[in-house]
Amino acid sequence: MGQQTLNRKVFHAGQIVFEEGEVGDRAFLVQKGTIEIVQKRGQADEVVRRVQAGEIFGAMSAIDEQPRIASARAAEESVCVIIPKPVFEQKIAASDPFIAALLRWFVSQSRGRAMH
Repeated sequence: MGQQTLNRKVFHAGQIVFEEGEVGDRAFLVQKGTIEIVQKRGQADEVVRRVQAGEIFGAMSAIDEQPRIASARAAEESVCVIIPKPVFEQKIAASDPFIAALLRWFVSQSRGRAMH
């Protein structure tokens, strides 16, 4: 299998990367800047995580095909590498079966905690 070129995208401060409830078909790797992970709390938005350069976000939906449990927006101008679902699937399929099962378990546990 050949190496796939991944696309990059610039997000400007305040720009939405994805919305809570969307089906996730990709994850993102922050190369530069900061992305805020935001959940609705009544009428207000609460920042539940700040993702910095070198960190991945949006992976849960790319793994388990469930709607996103939070929104993501750029806190400042940010550059992200877009990791499509097929690339995630290839990496998981190529990994040790124990690690792949453990990853899926962590995702289901994290999603369960986030929903309560």
